[in-house]
Amino acid sequence: MSYTTTLEKAVKAVVKKHGGVRATEAATGLDKSFISRLMSGKKVHPSEETLLKLGLRAVPRYERIKGDAK
Repeated sequence: MSYTTTLEKAVKAVVKKHGGVRATEAATGLDKSFISRLMSGKKVHPSEETLLKLGLRAVPRYERIKGDAK
């Protein structure tokens, strides 16, 4: 099943699955302070490699804006 969410929520879910930030650090090899910055939104646009370590992938979304396209 596939769904979209914010990066912060997705990382929080990964951390919860592992049982905490330190456990996530051990499981992924990512620094615990880096993981915390991802969860708080202080770090955005992580690399594809980082996302893969967390079991995530980026899926861009596009929305129509009001008015006619020019």
